[in-house]
Amino acid sequence: MSSLRICLFGSRARVIHVLPPGIGGEQKVARCVQRLLAYLLLKRRRLHAREILVEQLWSGHDSEHARACLNTTLWRLRTVLEPPGVARGTYLLTTSDGEIGLNPDGRLWLDVAIFEENARLTALQAVEKASDSQAQNLERALQLYCADLLEGFYDNWLVEEQARLRQLRLDVFEWLFRYYRRQGASERSLLLGQRILEQDPLREDIHRELMELYRDCGQRTLALRQYEICRQTLAAELGIQPMTETQALYTDLRGTSPLADPLCDSVPPPDLQQALERLELARRAFTEAAERLRQAIQVVEQLSRATLQQDIQ
Repeated sequence: MSSLRICLFGSRARVIHVLPPGIGGEQKVARCVQRLLAYLLLKRRRLHAREILVEQLWSGHDSEHARACLNTTLWRLRTVLEPPGVARGTYLLTTSDGEIGLNPDGRLWLDVAIFEENARLTALQAVEKASDSQAQNLERALQLYCADLLEGFYDNWLVEEQARLRQLRLDVFEWLFRYYRRQGASERSLLLGQRILEQDPLREDIHRELMELYRDCGQRTLALRQYEICRQTLAAELGIQPMTETQALYTDLRGTSPLADPLCDSVPPPDLQQALERLELARRAFTEAAERLRQAIQVVEQLSRATLQQDIQ
């Protein structure tokens, strides 16, 4: 019986037949086939009406042309998944009602599915109660994420999946970051902290934890530099100063009082401090909304480029 390994992380999908020996080898997958394959794989727990597939994958074409594209792409996908020697229906199902989907009983290994399964199961485990084997499972899952899901594709549904998986990877980074810190594996924890900031440089809590890690490792200069990176990033992106606790940590590292340090604001009276904290909460809510708007604009721009590419094709 044939077995498939399918990889969706990276700039192109890869379909590899493992068994039987006479069918082994990687199959070339055309770009249009990659999109249909990815859609069926990422939504593999149900069958899909042809109208839905046409709407999602060929929305820029008229109805008749879009249906022809689906039929042609479906035929090409079947030749990839079920070449001569593999029984029809082993992986790809079509019903009498015209619905299309993947056979849930097919022997199929999918890098995205393995990554998600390991990431979600382990992330549910509290860091304080986690074991080395759980951390190793997450490390192996991260190795599968060699690049974004079908990097360079800009379909609306696919952009959403790319963003979801990037966030899941960020959750894995954060879980491992705190796990290794508790284990005293400072070098690995520092590396993961920097990976988090590469993806989300406004995470002030991560900046602060890195400062503490550098301090605990005896690298006071690097801790002070991390604060400066944090301060400059917040100032450039949001026009704000670091939070009071971050400034207090910086002051402690320098061994100076807040008033003696030009990079730290003076500590306000308690009533004023509470008002400032409420203002900070409101500001952060506004910032999150602005970031969501920025991401939405980015998605629209990506979709515009994708539509243009489809028109050109």
